[in-house]
Amino acid sequence: MPYCRICGRRIELSTTGVKVYKCRWCGKIVCRDDYDLVRNLCVECSGAKARRGVAARAR
Repeated sequence: MPYCRICGRRIELSTTGVKVYKCRWCGKIVCRDDYDLVRNLCVECSGAKARRGVAARAR
């Protein structure tokens, strides 16, 4: 079973409807939580991870 290259979680492919997402820029295999469906990029390449960290500190 593949592992997410960002968070390290195992991606269960046996579950119905679960897909492996591949970043179109860097090629990393990532889980759904670490993938930006709109841009087809992982959160590191799309910059979402930096924005998510700033929002978490503001709370």
